[in-house]
Parts: sequence; C-alpha cells; structure tokens
Amino acid sequence: MYLIVGLGNPGKKYGKTRHNAGFRTLDALQKERGFHAWRAKKVCASMLSDGTVAGEKTMLCKPQTFMNGSGSAVRRLMKTLGMGADNLIVVHDDIDLPFGTIRVSHNAASAGHKGVQSIIDHLSTKDFWRVRIGIRPSYKQSAISYKLDTPDFVLKPFSKEEKKQLPTILGKAVELVIEMIGINQKRCQEPF
Repeated sequence: MYLIVGLGNPGKKYGKTRHNAGFRTLDALQKERGFHAWRAKKVCASMLSDGTVAGEKTMLCKPQTFMNGSGSAVRRLMKTLGMGADNLIVVHDDIDLPFGTIRVSHNAASAGHKGVQSIIDHLSTKDFWRVRIGIRPSYKQSAISYKLDTPDFVLKPFSKEEKKQLPTILGKAVELVIEMIGINQKRCQEPF
C-alpha cells in the first residue's frame, strides 16, 4: 500500500493559496484516477480517499491539522494502516524552486518547510519520498513578492498568469506520483 500525503491548510480561506499546492495535486489525482470521494477521518484528523495506482492500493491524505501540525495526522494514519515510511510520498509547495518546477527528493532535510519538518519530527525519520512543487515567483514578480516575508507570501493566491499555468503543473505532478509508484512496483517485481 502507498500513502500519498498532500500538504496544505484546511478551509476555504486557504484553498487557492500557494501553500496548498499539495492539497490541489491530490484533488487532481483523485479526480483523474477515479478515487473514492473524500471522507473525513477524525482519528487521524485528515480527509482521505482511496483507489489504485499501478495496481497498488493507494491512500490519499490531506491532513486537516494546518501545515505546522501535519506530522501528527500522518503518524496517526500510518499507525492505523500499519505501514512504515518506505511507501510514503509527500507532495508540497517549495518556495526555493521557481514557479512550475517540480522536483523529487528522498531522505532530505525539510529546508525550512514547516509541514515537512512536522512529518520528520513525528516519524523520527526523513527517509520518505517528496514531490516538491515550485512556487517562487517569476523574475518580474519577485521584486514585489519578496517584500512580503515567506509566511505571508505562501498564504497569497497565485497570480493571474500563474493560475492559467497551474492545471498543467498540477497535471505533471500527478503524472510524476503515478510514475514513482509504477517504477517502484516494477523494481519490486524484478528478479534478483
């Protein structure tokens, strides 16, 4: 089983902000792959949806604890599912990457991302996969945007131009997550 966690903040107020790139990627994945409807799971303070990817049972999780408390929700869900971090993929925004850039990392430090740090702290490991979606503004916007400090910036909505590009970017992130699970499954089935 795979657990894909999208990071973000719950509620309409935050729904379209840069910090919710993880939530929005999972919404796109859930819709594209025909996963079950989102349901609230109080025991792990999360919205969950399940389905299959590459023939593998897959759970999608959007913690409802706000970004800085994501780790407690993830730890409780993983304990309930009886799984370790080896099949965990965390999808989140990354202010250090230019808007639209997507990177995969494994066993890496949080680089200051409070949601990722919360997961590392609660799991006592950083040995999991991450899909990082760049939200740093373009050169034209950077002079304006960086007058805001990071917490203010990540809680702002995308620009008009960025909103036009966002469906394509989120689609690429979804493809990457699907590919990661498929490659891992293939690797596990190959003879030694």
